[in-house]
Amino acid sequence: MEEDYTVLVKGNIALLVLLPLLLTGCLGQGGSAPAPSDTVSGGKSAVVSTDLLGTLRKHAPRPSATLGIYASMYLAQGLFVSTESALRGISSLMKILEAQERPLSDDAFALLGQLETTMNINIVDTLNRSTNRVETLDQYSAALKNITENSKRKNAELQASATTLEEQQKTQRQTVRDLEKEIQKAIDAKDFTTAGSKQGELTKAETALNETEFKQKQTNDMLERFKKLIEGAARRQNAIDSNREILIAGLQITDPQGLIDLGVVTEN
Repeated sequence: MEEDYTVLVKGNIALLVLLPLLLTGCLGQGGSAPAPSDTVSGGKSAVVSTDLLGTLRKHAPRPSATLGIYASMYLAQGLFVSTESALRGISSLMKILEAQERPLSDDAFALLGQLETTMNINIVDTLNRSTNRVETLDQYSAALKNITENSKRKNAELQASATTLEEQQKTQRQTVRDLEKEIQKAIDAKDFTTAGSKQGELTKAETALNETEFKQKQTNDMLERFKKLIEGAARRQNAIDSNREILIAGLQITDPQGLIDLGVVTEN
């Protein structure tokens, strides 16, 4: 009987200890709401964005690397037409500027000599020595036209050069005058240091001016020679064209209208 009482007491003590724990568990599950927590939606947003990007891509990506290889292979075959218009334009412009800076080049003297030699040919004697007068006359006429056209182009270049030299001369002459005034002003102010330094600049300016004036004189002289020969070549060409049949037949006439320089006019 005593043992049964002891067991009953121990059981009641254990029940008293476990009862608060059971009540706490029941209240935690259904008695009160749990504390709110932050909503995490990163994974869901990533899935939605990826799905959206997948639906927007309607075209296949461009094969950039492969396209570059094919383009390189095509260019390496040399099947395309190269263009050099820009380089040729720059080269032509450089030649024009060079011709203006050096108007009296070797080709100008050579062309002038060729034109004068062509003008001095005795066409009548040349035709008399020829076995084919028609062919010889045509060849001479073509050569005269060609040398005349080349001379006209060179004459135009010389005129452009003369204009450039004239402008350059005016600028250089004004520079010389300004330096002379500055030197005189420095001397009057007894500033001989400035006068000495400006004297060196004046010497260089005068040298440049003398060179320009010399080129200008030579260019004008060359222009005058080309002008006379070009005018003479035009008269000769007109005389040949107007009296072609007479020249081919080897006749001589007394009409002096434009035929004296051809050698077919006889003086009475």
